[in-house]
Formats: sequence, C-alpha cells, structure tokens
Amino acid sequence: MEHPKSGAGPTHAPFHDEPPGMRRRNLLGYAASAPLISAAAGLGGLAAPSSVQAAILPMTPPDTTDLIDIGDAVTVTALPTMPLVKVRSVANGRVRLELPRLESGQGIATAAAMMLADKLGLPLNAIEVGSADASPELFFNQLTGGSSSVRSLHAGMPLLGGLGGLLTSSANAVVGQRVTRLDAMDIVTGRKKFTLDQTVPDAKPTMVCRPPTINGKFVRINNTTAVMGMPGVLGIAPIPATNGIVPTPPGVAVMAETFGQAWAAVNALDVTWTAGAVADESNGSIQQKLKSALLPFLLPPLGALTVEGEFEFAAVSHCPMETECAIADVRADRAEIWSGLQSPIVTQQAVAADLGLPLEKVKVHAVPSGGSFGRRLFWDATLQAVQISKALGRPCRLMYHRTDDMRHGRVRPPMFHRARATMLLGQVIAFEQRIAGVRLDTRHGFGEMLGAAATALPNGFPQTAGNFAIEQIMFKTMVTSPYNFGVTTKLLTPVAMDINTCSYRSVHIQPSRLVEEILVDEMARALRKDPVAFRLDLLSAGRETHLRVIS
Repeated sequence: MEHPKSGAGPTHAPFHDEPPGMRRRNLLGYAASAPLISAAAGLGGLAAPSSVQAAILPMTPPDTTDLIDIGDAVTVTALPTMPLVKVRSVANGRVRLELPRLESGQGIATAAAMMLADKLGLPLNAIEVGSADASPELFFNQLTGGSSSVRSLHAGMPLLGGLGGLLTSSANAVVGQRVTRLDAMDIVTGRKKFTLDQTVPDAKPTMVCRPPTINGKFVRINNTTAVMGMPGVLGIAPIPATNGIVPTPPGVAVMAETFGQAWAAVNALDVTWTAGAVADESNGSIQQKLKSALLPFLLPPLGALTVEGEFEFAAVSHCPMETECAIADVRADRAEIWSGLQSPIVTQQAVAADLGLPLEKVKVHAVPSGGSFGRRLFWDATLQAVQISKALGRPCRLMYHRTDDMRHGRVRPPMFHRARATMLLGQVIAFEQRIAGVRLDTRHGFGEMLGAAATALPNGFPQTAGNFAIEQIMFKTMVTSPYNFGVTTKLLTPVAMDINTCSYRSVHIQPSRLVEEILVDEMARALRKDPVAFRLDLLSAGRETHLRVIS
C-alpha cells in the first residue's frame, strides 16, 4: 500500500519500505521505557486507515497551559514588587543590579545584565550583577523556578526602581548579540565564589553521619569519647529535630579542622538509629503501589483501534558540581547564613521561627550555586547548618558528601504512567494518560512563609490538602501537549509516601511528554503512517517551534 505523505514536511519513504531494526527516532523512547504496547484491530474495517483524510479533531478540552502556564503565573505575581529590586550606581560609572533570582549556571545574571544595559543605554561591561539577600519585601518575587527567570525579569525591567537617574542618551542593542558570560573568566580560573568559598571567620568544616535508611531516627551515639579523640575533631552533636514547615533532616554532625578529618570521624561513629517509614520498600514495591493507585481505562468505542502503554519511571536525583552545602553563624541574638537558595525569603522566615528570633535578626545571603535544577527550592542544608552552629556554639561550614546528596537528598518522584490512544476511521479521537507518583513535596510554597505554612498543614504528614492542591496546580500549568488528539485527559494521582521529593528537572513534564511521544510512534505504526508526517498533520495551531523541531 502506498504510504500517505504530508505536504507540510519532507518526503519520506513508505512505512513498509523502511529498513528493519531500531530507527533513530524510536531509540531513546524504547530504551527509556520499553512499554507494553497492545493494538487490537476493529470490527468491520472501521479502524483501518482510510484513503480519505478525516477532519483533525482539536484537543478537547484545551490544555490549561494554552491560557496560563507556570511562567506566566510567576511573572504576573512578581511584577508588583519589581520597583523594589535594587539598582544603583557604583564606582566608575558602573551600575549594579541585585538579582532577585538564583544564578546556578543557567546564565540569568548575564541575561539580566544585557537587558539592563539596553534599558539604560550602557555597554554590557558597565553592568554588575550581584545576588540579592533574602528580601521579604520582594513578595512573590524572589523565587527561582518554573524556568521563568528571563521571562519575568524582561517583563519587570521597565519597572525597576531608580532607573530614572541612570538613563543615558546613547543607544545600544546588546540583547540578541553574542556576548561572553559575565562570570565566564571567574569560573574557568577558579575565582568565582560559591557557598564554601565565602570568607566567614572561624566557620569550621562539618559533615554529617546519616541513618542507614531514609528518614531514620537518631537514638544514641555509642562511641562519643573515642571519636572526640580523633585528629582535628572539634565537636560532635546530634542534629536536633525541628517541626517547622520542613523538618530538619536527621543526622549526627562532626565538626573538625578539615573536611577530611570530619569525614574520617563520621565514618568512625557508632550510632544507633530506628528505621525510617519506607525502610522495607523497594523500587518494585513502590511501582506496584503506584500502579495499583490508577483506575483501569473504560472500554473503547466499538470498532476502535487502540494503542496502550505502561511506563515505569524510577526516582531521579542529580549530581550538580556543587553538593548541598551551607554556612551558618548562629548567636544568642542573631544568625547569618550563606547558601545557594532558590527560595531565600521562606528560608529566612523558617529559620527565624525555628530559632525564635525576630526576622530582622536573621540575615540570609543567597550565593550563586554550582547547579540547582529545582533541588535548592528547599533549604535542608541550611536547617542542618543552623542547628549544628547552635548546638556547638561556633560557625558551621557544612558540606554534604556526594553519597548524602544521592541517598539522603531529594529526588524527582518515582512515577507510573498508563496511556491509551483511541483511533477510529483512521483518525485519533481520544488520548488518555493517567499518572501515579509519589507525592511531590511543595512545602516551599511560592517562596514565602504564609503559603508554605498553609501547604504544610497539618504538619508531620507526607501528604496534606494544601500540598495536594499545589501539586495539581503545578501539573496543570506545566504539562502540555502540542497535538490535536481529540478528547484528551491527563490525570495525576499523588500517592503519599515518606520519601524526600522535590521539583527536579521538569518534574511531571519530561516523563509525560516522553510517554506521549513513544505512543505517537506506535499510533503512526498502527495507522501505517510515517511518524514525522503523522506529527506534522496533528500539530495544534501556533506550534511553530514544534514544527521547526519536528521538521
């Protein structure tokens, strides 16, 4: 049979003439998921490919992202306080911007400098960009997330306070030009200062002995005297548990003269722990619980052709160049903190509440970080450093071991997806995707204490009504599809488990779109269509970017 071709794209060989074996476009999808695919031929030939092009059925209902996405929401809520972002003249005719977002390698400091240079009519080398300290007056405007920083800073640039006296008459066109990152030379020469590079007098290297199971509980130290006698050891302290918005992770801290001495002492500790709530779970048992949380699909229409798939996604962590770390100097009447933070305002507020200090007595410096990816929306390392400094009575320079980051840090939730496409008369009439995932921890709220506290109530539970609501909002304003698949449903079912999760690397977006694209290949195969032409036929209007990628 001659394979139909789309006039919108390049000419492709007929489907049945393609060489045998794995094709390039399918390789990644199959390797990642190896889904179970079932295809059932309909009765009376109704589901067979038709020589007559059926009308494309628009996506019904439209995606929420067609109206507003997470980036739009962040931008709109940030605008009211943009006039409070600090821009000022410094020496030699230069202008300094205190960036209310975390620079973690994505280049937003340079992008902001380019936009400000254009706004002021200055050359790029006249702009300095620093990291703003936690500034509670920047309500909803100091949260780094949703891949929205450039968008929100561009929208807010005309509103920045103090620009009137800095404008020049010269014209620039910096944006759109190829430029070198502001911090490129510092990065490659080792001059760039990250958290552990900050100069804080008497801040001593500290590492933590962790429980053998996730969220295990401390019972006692069995060899304190012996470990205290090891070279360089300055102090040992169980990290006091807190019951704030986000509990302090469990552990026993060792402070020493060097990180090597601290790590040697950590490995020498003999600590008794109780097991965490998920100590008996495995990848298999977690996936089974997720699968069981999903309802089966209803029967498809009589004569329809269906393509179905089931997909397992394991928990995902990351290996940023910089592991979790923080410096804390806690005194009786004040505290000062240095760390890479995506949500510094709620960090300041939560620490003040934990220490019983007025907010103005807690100073939080957001330090550029060597990788973030959503992990630093939470302030776990800061909480530990604060409690250690308070317990040992001296400044703490805390560094997570790489193993701590991977085993006791936060992960993108494990997920199980079930998806089905239904086709009739050669046309896609419905696409259903059901997703179960270990609940996503959203207790950072929108970067401030009020929302975070509401999300966390009642405290001490893996899942709360507020957390459920925020995760659903994030899902609806982030997950999108570019295709007209008729009646389309995407349902998320969070499953409450005591696993430390966070918004790592697109959270629901990447797994959901991967599942969809794998099924698109199988739909094209079932209809005997070229997968590229099939995609081009079904693209929604206004998808020029997708069109260029596919073509």
